[in-house]
Parts: sequence; structure tokens; C-alpha cells
Amino acid sequence: MTNDLTAAMAGLTVGSHITVHGGDTRGYDVIRAGYLLAPPDAKKITYNGASIAGWRVRVGAHGADPDDRATWVSLTPERGIIRHTPEPDMSQWQQGPVTTAGARRDRHDLHIVFGGQVYRGATEPIEETPVLVVYTGESVYEFIDPNTRELHFKCRSGKDIWWRPLRPAPTPSN
Repeated sequence: MTNDLTAAMAGLTVGSHITVHGGDTRGYDVIRAGYLLAPPDAKKITYNGASIAGWRVRVGAHGADPDDRATWVSLTPERGIIRHTPEPDMSQWQQGPVTTAGARRDRHDLHIVFGGQVYRGATEPIEETPVLVVYTGESVYEFIDPNTRELHFKCRSGKDIWWRPLRPAPTPSN
């Protein structure tokens, strides 16, 4: 294993808030954010028919069952990134189809903060990117970086995403 991944694993403690990019139990790429539920396990990971030395990391909400496969992420030197991340303020975040954020085909000014698509077992957003939401036809929306005008994400109207308003809601004054 690479020294970077080994060093990152050594610096983890159960309860740390982390973001992990690796593979799920079926071999699909996943990104998960949450709390480390159990110490990482050194494992042989099968990937593309080859057995590779790697780690199993369990990431989820506080109190989640570390034996629930939905919390497992497999990391290998070729497919593994893990880092400590700050806890998000979940009071503003929502999940649901892009239309719950106010996206419509006749609206061209919707700016939101995109938190990533909602994955199975995900308990919080995995990114925090301001985007302009644009309807492109056939129930497809593109999430455009407002500064560079580059495509950041694309999905159908029914795809569940993490999102929050671009500007935080005002706090009530006393």
C-alpha cells in the first residue's frame, strides 16, 4: 500500500468525521461522508478479478451499525482517498429531486449549493459547490459552475441530490 493511504489510516480514530472515496461491496465507486464507525480493517480486496491489499472502512451516521454493508467502503492504493473533514451544518441541507430545490424548465436563475447525489447509505452531503441549475430538455438538468460556466453535474429531474439554498436562511432576531 502507498505510504499516503497507510499514513491516513494511522491518523484515524473512531468517531472522526471523514470523507472517503473508494468502492462499495459490489465494486462500484462511492464517496461517503460521515463518522468512522469502527477501526479500519486491513483486508484483501478483489477488484477486476485480482486480490489487492486494502482496507475496509465503515462510515455513517453516529450510532449506525458498523456491520451494515451500506456503511462499508473498500480502499486500495489505486482506488482510495480518505481525509478528515469538518462536520457540515445540516440545518440548511435537504435531499430530494432537483425540482424540490425550485428547478423548473421555465426558470433560468436558480442558484443553489450542490452537495452531491444521494447514495445508498449516505447520511450527509459530500461536497459544497455553488451551481446554476439549467434545464436542458427531456427532464434533464445541468449544474453549471457560475464562474467558469463548466458543467459540474447532470441528472434527470427525479434524481435525489443534496442541496441547500445559496444564501443561508436569516436567523430570527431576538
